[in-house]
Formats: sequence, structure tokens, C-alpha cells
Amino acid sequence: MKLYRLKINDEFSYYGVKHSVYAIKPPNISIQRIEGDNLIYDVDYFSLISDASFIPNEQLSDTLKGKVEKKSKKKFQSSIDNLSDEKRGNLSKKYELIKPILMLEEIKEGIPLMTAVFTDIHNELMEKDESILDLNKEKLYQRISKKKTIFQLDN
Repeated sequence: MKLYRLKINDEFSYYGVKHSVYAIKPPNISIQRIEGDNLIYDVDYFSLISDASFIPNEQLSDTLKGKVEKKSKKKFQSSIDNLSDEKRGNLSKKYELIKPILMLEEIKEGIPLMTAVFTDIHNELMEKDESILDLNKEKLYQRISKKKTIFQLDN
């Protein structure tokens, strides 16, 4: 996982929508949608930068590359980097299983972007005419275990 040093007004893409850093309140960061309604909401910094949909601005990426080269190419590694390909694959499968539950927590915390993303990606976990707010973790877990039994996970 790359570590990004975000500053106020830095731009990036998150779930395909342009955002900028509005404020920094560790461990959270306030981000503002640049496209659309200019909504401002808080997200966990590490969740943001580790999300697959997070794409830093090209200018930010170039700046970071330059800084890494200047600082004798210091490389940050996470524990996941040290896993074998097989274990990393199993970990990714497990993460994909619990991701809807993590997204539901963010929806319950009031992050409106997660509602749209959840309905787009995990629509099969919803019953007809059901609101996301009607779901709880237990119901969602039961639905995931029924629909996602195709994964054979090794420990």
C-alpha cells in the first residue's frame, strides 16, 4: 500500500468522482465532491487511500514520485506485501466478503456516497423495494453467506 501525504485542496478521484481535501481531522479527512453537488463528508484517511477506487491527481502522483526519488527511494511496505500470492488472494476474497458489511457501517454513519456505491455493487443483497437503512449487519451477513458460498476460503 502506498502512503499518500494529502494536503488541503489536493485533488483525487474516489469511486470515479473528483474530490478535493477540504479539511484534515485525524484520523479522518473531510473531502468535498468537485463534480456535482459539492457535498462535504468525512472519511477515514487510511480507508480512503487504501480503497481501490482512490486515484490521486496526476500532479499529486508526479510530486510524490519526485519526493520518493529524492529521499533515496525509501519504500513503505505493509504486512500484506509480505504475504505469498496464495495468502494474499485468500485475504482479498475474505475482504470482498465483508466489504458490504463495512460499507453498511459507513452508510449508517451518514456517508451518502456509500449508499449509491452499495446499491450499484451489491444490489443482489437487497430484497425488492427494501431500503438500505432497513438492513442490519446480521441480515446482511446471512444474505452474504447464502449468495457468496462460491468462495472456498483456506486459512
